[in-house]
Amino acid sequence: MVSDVNIEELIYDGKDALETDALSTGLKKIKIKGIKQLGINFRDNLKLVESMVALPHALLSLEHYQRSLVPHEIVAAVKSRIQKREFSETRKEVFESDVLPKVQAMTNEAVDSAEKAFLGLLQDDWGGLRSTYEALLFSGSVWMWCSFEILTRELWELALNYGGSYASKNVVSKLPELEHGGGIDLLRGRYISLDYLAKHGYNISNKLGSALSCKFDFTSANGIKEAYLCAFPKSTNIRNALEDKGIIGLEATRNVVVHNAGVVDEAFCDKVNASKSEIGKRLQLNTNKLFEYGNSSIDVGLRVMTAVSSIVSYAKSLKQEEK
Repeated sequence: MVSDVNIEELIYDGKDALETDALSTGLKKIKIKGIKQLGINFRDNLKLVESMVALPHALLSLEHYQRSLVPHEIVAAVKSRIQKREFSETRKEVFESDVLPKVQAMTNEAVDSAEKAFLGLLQDDWGGLRSTYEALLFSGSVWMWCSFEILTRELWELALNYGGSYASKNVVSKLPELEHGGGIDLLRGRYISLDYLAKHGYNISNKLGSALSCKFDFTSANGIKEAYLCAFPKSTNIRNALEDKGIIGLEATRNVVVHNAGVVDEAFCDKVNASKSEIGKRLQLNTNKLFEYGNSSIDVGLRVMTAVSSIVSYAKSLKQEEK
């Protein structure tokens, strides 16, 4: 159960950070502007998760700063009266000369103070914040999975939209086998709705990804893998990336949180090879595990974006040669 997790392991201590800087570095090597922007959006979403988990520390640090630094307002008020100067100007001057150096010197002290205070709040049997913090971790796992899901869906669509018939021919050849997908009114087998064609001027050469995405399930790790292997069957880089166990664990965690209020079920045990004795217990989740999942999504996302970028660049070069 989550309540069995050691208090010190439960909280965010700033050491097990998400590797968003590595993601930023990797994105610099991607030449396709649209793909790079998807990666930036993905990175920013993950940064929000890190901020969410660090929120209690940030609030307690802020309170520490406020208690220590309020007197500078009084100093500025006195100086402004004596010198007959504007208070706002004096306040800025006092802040830069007195407060800012103090803030920089006391950063570590404030963090240590916040951590001790937060541990106390978590351990308080009456009105403690432990359950609230556990809820933040659960929410973080949902946000992480949704961010990864959005990245993979939009990246797949973009690849087929940009690549045109070259990038989408593998999917089109599989359409009769994909009747389990959605969007029946839009797309049935190899037949596309006239209304949809009319909407795009009867030319969907640059909208094939959008039209075909309804045939796949991007809400699951298996569905995402199926979509990418269908579109890019020869890419071993994509295949290997999407077999990452961290992504499967993240999806399973998200499903337990969303569909079973954080209580372990049989489906979760099957996905992550957990003992069936855990069924019915509350899911164990701490910052280490959450950020492990997050870093898996970063690694997989970057590898897939890099591979797709190369494929799309090649497809675009072919289209230019045809012209």
